Amino acid sequence: LDKGNQTLAVGDTVELTATVEVTGAAAQTVAWTSSDTEVATITNTGANKVRVTAVGEGSATITATSTVDATKKASITVTVEADGGEPGVNSVT
Repeated sequence: LDKGNQTLAVGDTVELTATVEVTGAAAQTVAWTSSDTEVATITNTGANKVRVTAVGEGSATITATSTVDATKKASITVTVEADGGEPGVNSVT
């Protein structure tokens, strides 16, 4: 995945992209899941891309799983905090 673990406020979003390395002509697609849709929901936005929306406090694991080989997957943890917290800088890249 193109990003590591994320901390978001309720209502925030983050875009994720999965990169799939294949042998031969295997499909390079993934299926996305959220371990807790009451914390973070996912919306497919393109080939191997997803928008994660923070909807409630807590933690959820966002996983991209190969549609060809379910043993190949990548995950991050999204931690959602109540909005209205202290402003801060999450990262500079």
